[in-house]
Amino acid sequence: GGGDYSLAHSINNNGKVVGVSDSEEGQHAFLWDNIGGIRDLNPLLGGYNSAAYDINDRDQVVGSSDAHAFIWDSLNGKKDLGVLSAGADYSVANAVNDLGLVVGRSGTSAGRAFLWQDESGMVDIGDLPEGRGHTFALGINNGGQIVGQSSTSTGDLAFRWQDGIIASIGDLTGGVNFSLAIAINNLGVIVGASNTSTGDHAFLWDSVNGMNDLGVLPGDVFSSANGINDSGQVVGWSDVRPGISESSRAFLWQEGEMFDLNDLLTDPSGWELNHATAINNFGQIVGYGIHDGLTRGFLLTPVDMGPTADINEIKIN
Repeated sequence: GGGDYSLAHSINNNGKVVGVSDSEEGQHAFLWDNIGGIRDLNPLLGGYNSAAYDINDRDQVVGSSDAHAFIWDSLNGKKDLGVLSAGADYSVANAVNDLGLVVGRSGTSAGRAFLWQDESGMVDIGDLPEGRGHTFALGINNGGQIVGQSSTSTGDLAFRWQDGIIASIGDLTGGVNFSLAIAINNLGVIVGASNTSTGDHAFLWDSVNGMNDLGVLPGDVFSSANGINDSGQVVGWSDVRPGISESSRAFLWQEGEMFDLNDLLTDPSGWELNHATAINNFGQIVGYGIHDGLTRGFLLTPVDMGPTADINEIKIN
């Protein structure tokens, strides 16, 4: 039976969406496409509770099922990725690239960032100098660059991992040792959130210009960037208070300007878009918001869809 909420976490370039929805039995991972609609993955994963966090262009889905990371596709079914070490009691897979490399976190309470590949299984990717042993990985691109956060003696800092070397990407001007890298595109551009003198702000980082503050929507104080495509279009949320709430507004940032996604809707039809989680290379955006009083996942498609088009107006699918 349908539940009270659904959250869309990721979309691939085939337009397939994954996320989590509640049901009478618990929390279930779903896969959606425009032909078959929404599909409950939980029966295929076997277990009580599951969530899907990412999908690659080979339609491989990753997430967590009964506190274990998994990778699933319709051909091979589910593979349990296990845990990082003998004492670990959970693992979660947060992202997968088109080569089938998976990143996430595994451990006891705090956990460690891992990279999983079919040949070698799950390996610890280490942490920053002065690390306190608590790391997690949230994104990986097709070049195998990994992003996330490492807890150090001076603060929790965003990192980029490449070819076995982990390095901090710093924080925004005025920030007090807090940053979080959430996603990375195939050009190596990273987005996330960083502390500033006025609150946590969405950032965009590249190897030439370093970390840039994307700001907030008018009247807001806090923001976070959660997804970026290969054209450099960024999505996330902006709010008057820290964290995602019913006052949050989903945003699109492109070519130096931040837009409230609610203002770009051709027909809002009762939607409040609170949080945009991902954007694909065709400008399709997923996330969640409030519709008829319930939290629901959404898919937005640009009216003029194309790999490089600026998004001026969007419609709810």
